[in-house]
Amino acid sequence: MEEGGRYLALASVPEALDANAQPLLTMDDQKNLQKRHQEDQRQIKMLQQELRRKDRALAEAAALLIASKKTQAYWGEDEGD
Repeated sequence: MEEGGRYLALASVPEALDANAQPLLTMDDQKNLQKRHQEDQRQIKMLQQELRRKDRALAEAAALLIASKKTQAYWGEDEGD
């Protein structure tokens, strides 16, 4: 009976039976992952800000180009003037 109880205890922990099971993360691993996650989040935020800045600059350039074309069409100005 005792032998069967030991088998049930081992069977309830599959990692104990599987030689290829991944070990649990150590505290250092968890800290490193958390630090990396924070750095990734900062980089994502920075890239999003840069993208918004470039998007606004592109929109402004497009608006200026359209205004320039409309002004040329209205006044009949040539490209060389």
